Amino acid sequence: MIIDFDGNVLDKTYFKLAPYILNLKLNINREKGFIIFDDITYELTTTVISWQQYRIEPNGKFTNLTSGNFELNSFDDYQWLRMRTVEPMMSTVNEGYAYVYVLTSPKIDGYGLANDLLFVAVLINYNKSESATVLLYHSQSQFVSEFTTSLFCNIEYVGVGQYCTLLNLAYNSLNYSTLRVNFLSSGSVVLFNSSIISGTQDLNTINTLVDLMGLPYGGFLEIIPKPLEDGGLIIYFNIFSENSTIDRKYSQTFSQSYNNILAIWNYFLILPNNTLLLPDSSSDNNTWSLKAIDVPKYIDRDKGYFNTNINSTFPKINDYLKFSDIKNISINFYVPVILSNGKLSIYYQLNDQRNILRQSTSCISTTAKCTLANNDTMVIVTVLDSVLSKSGGNYFIKVDNNFVKDRVHEEPLLGIKENIWKFTIEDSKSPYYIISSISGLLRLNLEGTDEIARYTNDNRTKFFNGLLDELADVILIPRDRLSKDSKEQTDPDSKLLLFSIKISEVKDHDEKDANTTMYDLNNMMANSDQTFIVQGDHTKYLDSTFGFKPKPNYWEEYKFKLLGALLAIIILVILYFLARLRSKNKRKEGRNFAIFQFALIIFDFVMDILFITNNANDFPKLYTPSLIFFTLPIASNTILAFLLITKENAKSKFSEWFEKNTKLASAFTILAGADIEILSLLHSNLAGFEVFNAPLSESAKHKIFWGSLLNIFIEDVPQLIIQILYRNYSIKYDIIPILNLISSAINLTVNIVGRLYQAIRNIQNRNKLNTNVSDDNL
Repeated sequence: MIIDFDGNVLDKTYFKLAPYILNLKLNINREKGFIIFDDITYELTTTVISWQQYRIEPNGKFTNLTSGNFELNSFDDYQWLRMRTVEPMMSTVNEGYAYVYVLTSPKIDGYGLANDLLFVAVLINYNKSESATVLLYHSQSQFVSEFTTSLFCNIEYVGVGQYCTLLNLAYNSLNYSTLRVNFLSSGSVVLFNSSIISGTQDLNTINTLVDLMGLPYGGFLEIIPKPLEDGGLIIYFNIFSENSTIDRKYSQTFSQSYNNILAIWNYFLILPNNTLLLPDSSSDNNTWSLKAIDVPKYIDRDKGYFNTNINSTFPKINDYLKFSDIKNISINFYVPVILSNGKLSIYYQLNDQRNILRQSTSCISTTAKCTLANNDTMVIVTVLDSVLSKSGGNYFIKVDNNFVKDRVHEEPLLGIKENIWKFTIEDSKSPYYIISSISGLLRLNLEGTDEIARYTNDNRTKFFNGLLDELADVILIPRDRLSKDSKEQTDPDSKLLLFSIKISEVKDHDEKDANTTMYDLNNMMANSDQTFIVQGDHTKYLDSTFGFKPKPNYWEEYKFKLLGALLAIIILVILYFLARLRSKNKRKEGRNFAIFQFALIIFDFVMDILFITNNANDFPKLYTPSLIFFTLPIASNTILAFLLITKENAKSKFSEWFEKNTKLASAFTILAGADIEILSLLHSNLAGFEVFNAPLSESAKHKIFWGSLLNIFIEDVPQLIIQILYRNYSIKYDIIPILNLISSAINLTVNIVGRLYQAIRNIQNRNKLNTNVSDDNL
């Protein structure tokens, strides 16, 4: 059961029925949880040990990672050595676990002694169900006795790997023997030695317990609790050297009530700073306290990092540096190392309350920039741009276990815990520019697109709010400067979800401007495997390969095309005035404005084609209408144009003109598929040219008028509506839809105004004709 300090039950899970004693071992990396395993009885009623790995999530919930089991007696006829005290399960420096036990040959003499021993380890990797049983060492040099033997295992803080010590008590003696095995996470043995230790107290093997605890700074601590006649308890502490020879540097007696069952069962704790913690209770067992004893450091190699493998770093602990001073981070080790898969992580401390991850680098990553120097004793890690803020702040660096390995043994070395390696960046007082707000596109990856498709509207809102919260931490700006556009769009190429966010401007020169914020966001996404982007609950769903794409500056992106369009307009204006000048010289009035009408029709037709081929499929529900209202007018106009020209050819005047201008007439008939109004250019008398003075009948002109009027309803209006809908739906908006929207709007306006003008003129001509007829009748 997990309970917070307010008494709230966060989670509970079933392990086993009472009175089962839970055997639990924490991972050396507390974030990776713990392992529980079956208890072993003296009778050894089972030879199968079952285990389960758990992790506790940030929300206080248990997560069952994996489980497995293994056989104890797995080497020929050897049998399990029954011990007085045994702590078989241990965490290893590679952040896995090892279950260590001792087997003896069945040849035990009448005194219960045996000298044929096997040290066996079952290696269990983190979050893996498989295990591997390895023989660590075979000893035939020293006798051990059942029920007077204890096994203690721990991490080797000074050196590499881990170790196990088999302690054998001698009855009513000050001496006991030890067998110590130092081994690597792979099961390879580094060192094995045996020694006779001269204790300080009479070790009655029936009532006395002896505990050996490894010290973070070398040596080990001997703890001997012994009962007193008055019911009290004396605990003796003695320090021994690394080679198990007595080298007592500290000895003290400590008395407490014998009814403190925790003390009897060896509930002691050595802190990273070499402080020994002991539990203590009052006589009525209603209150508890902790007693702390400072244990001398046997090896003085620690420089404040609580790690005897690290000699120095840059920055130093509590350094105060300029922003420009930190381009790289370095760690100097006492021994040569090789790079491994652990991470070096930089955190920003926001108001000394929240730790925000800025960079997390594994040096074996293909994108990481790490180098070894000084005969491989120094690791240099490049700090990414945008990780540190020029506005200053407090930071700390955490180094995972297995960030590097010892070069000789290829065994992971211990790292540096959080809030130890701290440094401060001073405020550079460098002002930012005042820049207007920037909007741009982000894209979810495949997993994120599938995930959000299952959300309700409320959950989608919560998701994007959480995403913006995490992005604000990534780029170190206030959350209220980020907002999301309500529109979303599926990327037609990747089928992934696109959405738009806005980075608001600020009027304060001391606060990061929108342009710098955009640069930081793009940089952090480009290096997402080393930043919080891939670790956030929401940002992990972002497509880092897409990045943040600001809405385009159309002038910068399309200035040459726009300049080309402007040049075309200028040419049309010049042609218009030249046409007017020629018409005046020829004394032939012409409809020279037809130049612009023709150019607009062709331009609109080309934009329609480009929109359908490049953009209409962005929204499938607009694609079919776009296709219909593009092909239907073409079919209608083409049929009408061929019928009209064919009928006009039956008339002698037009037939004569047609024979002289067959190619032009044919070309205009085909072009009339874009808009039937193109045929009206044939009788526009443009620039006084005879080729544009086709003798179309009034009937043909009326048909062109009604065909143009029909186009307004089957082409111009639907296409403008489609363009408006596309604009409302789209967040990925390029130059083609913009130009198509403009051309559609202009074309519709011109056609409506033109048809109204023609209708009014036709009515006026009809009225004039009727008046002339009436006058003639008079």
